[in-house]
Amino acid sequence: MNKTLQLLLLFTVTLFLWGCPYDSPYGIDSVEKQDIDENLIGSWAIIMTKPSDDIHVKEDPVKIIFSKNTGLEYNIAITGNIDELRPYHMVTND
Repeated sequence: MNKTLQLLLLFTVTLFLWGCPYDSPYGIDSVEKQDIDENLIGSWAIIMTKPSDDIHVKEDPVKIIFSKNTGLEYNIAITGNIDELRPYHMVTND
């Protein structure tokens, strides 16, 4: 009985996941259209100064690390507290 229940559960989960394909109007190109800019690769650091009130200024260190994932993709890691950073997505010529 336990084996039958496991198989039924596996079948149900498989059908559920099969019915949810990934689809996006913007795919990654299979052929590189623009080379990775090697000047960006590496670690970048800055001290961001933000006014916290009329007298004091708050300084936050921020570090951004660019690395090459493939010929088409970067890996980007951002460390630090950036309150002003908002999600931004721009697609051009797709």
